Amino acid sequence: MRTSGDGCLSARDECGVCGAPRDAGRTVGYDRCRDCGHEARRGAGSAIPMINELLDAAAVRRGSVLGAFRARAAASCAVEGDTLLDVGCGAGAFLYAQRDRFRRVVGVEVSPSSRDFARRELGLRVEPAVPSDLSSLSLVTFWHSLEHLSLEQIGDALARVRAQSSSATRVIVSVPNAGSALYRLVGERYPYFDLDEHPQQFTADSLDRVMARGGFAVDRRLFVLDYAAFGYLQGLLNCVASPRNHLYGRLKRGAPAAGSAVRRAARDVGHGALAAAFLPAALALCLHDRARAAKGAVLTVCYRLAP
Repeated sequence: MRTSGDGCLSARDECGVCGAPRDAGRTVGYDRCRDCGHEARRGAGSAIPMINELLDAAAVRRGSVLGAFRARAAASCAVEGDTLLDVGCGAGAFLYAQRDRFRRVVGVEVSPSSRDFARRELGLRVEPAVPSDLSSLSLVTFWHSLEHLSLEQIGDALARVRAQSSSATRVIVSVPNAGSALYRLVGERYPYFDLDEHPQQFTADSLDRVMARGGFAVDRRLFVLDYAAFGYLQGLLNCVASPRNHLYGRLKRGAPAAGSAVRRAARDVGHGALAAAFLPAALALCLHDRARAAKGAVLTVCYRLAP
């Protein structure tokens, strides 16, 4: 940590989003912009490819609560039903569920394992980068993918999207919110905190600026009960139980718990009981997110081409 002569924190270069000075962030490893609040990992760059969900064709076909929300968001924002592009599509669950809603569905995924699974098991078109042959984009989605990229990579992806967009194109972006009440409250226990995988931590202001720089303006902001409730629930659990994000790992990634079978079962039961106890508080805290979308645990915003 750099300090000035009087022992105070000195500015850490300029914010890559707005150019304002940066100081130490709210959590170790990040610097925070004094103006837009954007947090950037020191020595940023992009994250390494990761597998963030089960590569299980049966599970993809069954769907999920999160998948149902994404489908509702797509239906509410999409103006046309020509081409859907999902950037950071993982195993392809959202694309697979939207096959009948759009004439063509295409994904972008940097993880070779996830990309190959989506192609082989689900018959989907998934590319390692945004393709340039999609002349009629109806809906573009970034479901928790922008925070994994460098600002340069984000700019390149948005430029490719914009070149293939029209006035009817809608872009949905969902990212963790570094300006949220939950992040302020629990810090590194924030369920979406991931220093290794998230070189960027957006606020509502910094996300809008990045999108504006890419040529997109806010169309509407979406309240996501699923993200909000689970974010508060996992954040509260992280404050009193370990390991961190145990419930998320078991539900989303199918991650096996460490230890013997008895210890794994006991940990699952313990976290489940605590989750049930904390659920009313988590739902009550969701009312805050509903009233102040810019301070919600997760930002989900629909954009359109700027005038």
